[in-house]
Amino acid sequence: GYKFGEGSSSSYGGYLGFSTGAGKFVLATSNAGNADGTATMTERVTILNDGKVGIGTSSPTRALTISGSDFSSTSINLNRSDAGINNDSAVIFEAQSTAAYGVALGGFWFKNAVDDTTNAIFRVRTDNNAGTSGRFEFVTGTGLNNNSAPSMVIKGEGNVGIGTTTPAAQLHISSSA
Repeated sequence: GYKFGEGSSSSYGGYLGFSTGAGKFVLATSNAGNADGTATMTERVTILNDGKVGIGTSSPTRALTISGSDFSSTSINLNRSDAGINNDSAVIFEAQSTAAYGVALGGFWFKNAVDDTTNAIFRVRTDNNAGTSGRFEFVTGTGLNNNSAPSMVIKGEGNVGIGTTTPAAQLHISSSA
C-alpha cells in the first residue's frame, strides 16, 4: 500500500491499501507513527472485490455496511446547510422494475443481533398495477421476511388499516380474535 503524510515524511496521516490476494481496497488513517513504517493504522473504509463497502468493518455483508461501537459511529446524518423550504434532506429509494401491485420500493429492517432475526420492518410498496399509488406498511413480529404480512398499513388515499391490508374507511381496525 501507500502511506501519506502531511508536511514532512516524519509522520503518516493515511494509508491506501490494495490487496490482490484478498481482492480489496482499504483506506486507513493514523495520527501516530513515523516514516520508518511504524505508523499504527486503523482501517476506516474497505471496498471488497464484489463492490460491497464497509465503513468501520473490513468484512461488509451488504452493499453498504456501517459498523461501530456507539451511536455516532453508526449513524448517518443528512445535514442541510440552508433554511430553504420544500428541499428537505432525503434518502431516496427507487425501484427499477415494472409497475405491478405490491412491488417493493424500499424499507427499513430492524434485526436482533442476539438471534439474527428481523423483528420490525417499515416498508413502502406500490398499491396498484399501474404503480401510481403507494402504501406504507408496518410489519412487526419475530423472524420476519419480505413476505411477512403487515400489522398496519397506510394506503395512498389516506385510509389506515390495523389488522387488515385493505382498509375500507379512514380508520379500519380488524381483529382475528
